[in-house]
Amino acid sequence: MKDLGYYTAAPILTTDSIYNGTMRGYDRLISTVWNQPSGIGAERAIHHIEAFGEADLFTFLHFSDIHPWDAMGFNFHTAVETHLPLDQRLFAWEKATASVRLPDFEIYKAQFRAGLRDVDRNIGMLLSYIENHYEDDEYIVSLYSDHGSSVFTPRRDEDPLDIIGENSTMAAWMMRGAGVPRGVIANELTSAVDLYPTLGALCHFPVASDIDGNLPAVFGGTARDAVYSFSLYPGQTFKLAARTATHALRLETKDVTQPDGTADFAEACVGIYPRGHELAAGCSLDSAELQAFFYPRARDFIREIANNGELFM
Repeated sequence: MKDLGYYTAAPILTTDSIYNGTMRGYDRLISTVWNQPSGIGAERAIHHIEAFGEADLFTFLHFSDIHPWDAMGFNFHTAVETHLPLDQRLFAWEKATASVRLPDFEIYKAQFRAGLRDVDRNIGMLLSYIENHYEDDEYIVSLYSDHGSSVFTPRRDEDPLDIIGENSTMAAWMMRGAGVPRGVIANELTSAVDLYPTLGALCHFPVASDIDGNLPAVFGGTARDAVYSFSLYPGQTFKLAARTATHALRLETKDVTQPDGTADFAEACVGIYPRGHELAAGCSLDSAELQAFFYPRARDFIREIANNGELFM
């Protein structure tokens, strides 16, 4: 976008996006640790537009209102703390827990919904400002979530969390503006990496053919026949989910991933399930047709990421 002449900026951003190189090349970055509230972000975005409105703007905003945080080091929304029954407000949980492994406590769900209301209200204000200051063919808005949440996955205390389960990996993606079909709900499979070729098509910049991103059918591309989620973390088993609209292949290694990122696939557990019943006892499908579809795709995907870090895909 910078090469196309846009002034590129992120008025609200996480600091980890800087040191890992994700935001390299931007003209202006305003980063904060821990919290990126949408109210502040929307206001900064408007101030940014007012300050640099004579330029073509590419603006990235990162909001954390609905990101799940561990209760051990986080204050809940005041309305959540005052309106939940005490048996849901007070709970026996004394260990620090990564956000991706949080249990399905009602207080976490209520915090999510409170944050969602904040995001809806604040982004609504920003969208109204854009509508009032630009014609429909003068802007593109892309709104997406980079991951799901484990707090909506029911489980007993003794059950291990399915870290690549559907609730943890599904995410929303919404767009409007120039070139975006109006009033369309597209029920096709997409991945976060599809954002890049989609912006390329809408903003008219070239996109290489050998990337993992795919232009969705709704924008004139080809629909994906499967999407992939995986967990590659030293000390934990390697896990892969390959999903279509109706079925999912689930794979998990017997042994844990090594510190160098390698995993042994000997004796790995593999099953194919109907969507909505992943890993459920008695729901695995032994179908030659499904195996013929999933197995080659799973092998190809793993081969692409198994390059010892020598190639960025």
